[in-house]
Amino acid sequence: MSALDGIAPSTVAVTAIGVCTPIGLTAEASHAALRARLTSFWMTELRGGRGEPIRTSSLTLLDRGMSRFERMAAMSDWAFEDMRLPASIRTGTRAALVLALPDADADLFFDAEAFAERWAQKVKTYLPGAAGPVRVLQQGRSAFFFAVEHAISLLERRECEAVVIGAVDSLCSPEVLRHLEGEGRLLQAEGHGTIPGEGAAFVLLERAGARRMAEETPPLGWMRGAATAFESCHFLQDAPNTAQALASVFRQLRHRWSERADLLYTCETGEPFWVAELSMAYLRNVPLMPEPFVRMLAASSFGDLGAAAGGIMAGMGLLSLARLRRPAGTPPPVLLSYGSAERGHVGGCLMQAVR
Repeated sequence: MSALDGIAPSTVAVTAIGVCTPIGLTAEASHAALRARLTSFWMTELRGGRGEPIRTSSLTLLDRGMSRFERMAAMSDWAFEDMRLPASIRTGTRAALVLALPDADADLFFDAEAFAERWAQKVKTYLPGAAGPVRVLQQGRSAFFFAVEHAISLLERRECEAVVIGAVDSLCSPEVLRHLEGEGRLLQAEGHGTIPGEGAAFVLLERAGARRMAEETPPLGWMRGAATAFESCHFLQDAPNTAQALASVFRQLRHRWSERADLLYTCETGEPFWVAELSMAYLRNVPLMPEPFVRMLAASSFGDLGAAAGGIMAGMGLLSLARLRRPAGTPPPVLLSYGSAERGHVGGCLMQAVR
C-alpha cells in the first residue's frame, strides 16, 4: 500500500526548487537552455574499446579529472544555493532531509554516508529546525520518486512541516566512465548505448497548513501524488521486461488524479529497453497520458543523469507547467514524471501548477 492511500495530496506544496546541470547552473538557466534545445555533449580524452572518444554530457566548469564525489559535491552546492528558501522556513521550521543518491553498486563504490553528512552540515546552517539524520535513498533513477513518497508521508503524518529533497549524481568522472565502458553501456557508433550525464536538484515540499499562504509567495505547484513499485523483470536480468511495475505506478497515480496529464517528463536514457517499457505501460494507462502523446526525456538534453534524473526532470517540468495556458474555468495543467532504475525500482509523481 502506498503512503498516500486515503490522503488528500493537495495539502503538500512545492515551494522552492534548485537545479544545476551541464546546460545551466540554476533552474531558470537550465530550463531556458532546455527550451532552446541546447546541449553540453563533449568528446572526452578517454577512449572506448573501439578507440573512439567517450562522449559525456558534462559541466565544463568542473575539471575532467575530478572524482564522482567531488563533482557531486560541487553541483549540489550550486543547486542548493539556487533553491532560495522561503524566509518562513529559516525561523526554526521543523524540517526533514532526504537525499536521492546513486545505486549501492558493489563494483563501483560511492561513500553515500560521507556525502550525506557533508550535505546535512551545509543544509542545517540554513535550516536551524532540521532535525534527525538524513534519509538516504539509493534506487538509481527512481530514487527521487521514492524520496517524494517518503516526504509526503512525513508531512501528512505531521512529523515535520517541511522536507528538503536532494537528488545528485555524476556519471562523468573517470572511474565511472571506465566502469560503464566495461559494461558496454556507452553510446556506440551503431547508435545504441547512453551518454553519461550529471547534475543536481533540490526540491522543498511543505505542508500547506504550516504556511501563512496569504503572507508568503505562492507555492510553485502542488504535489498531487507519488507512487513506487518494483520490476522483477528488470534491466539487469535476461527475461523481457513486461513493464508491470511502471504500469502499476501509472495505475496508482490514476487513482489519485482522474484527469489527463498535460506534460510527460521521463528519466529515460535513450536505450531501447526503456522505450519498450514506456510503450507497454502507456497502452495500459492511456487515460492518464497527454493527448496528443508527447514526452520530454532526459537523454535528449542531459544524457543519463543517474540518481539526479528524477529531481531535474521534475524541476524542468514544473517550470514548463508555468508556461502553459489553459482556458478560463479549467484546472491548472498537470505534470506526470517518472523514472526506472536498472535494478527494478520504478517511481513517478504528479505535480500541478498553481492557478
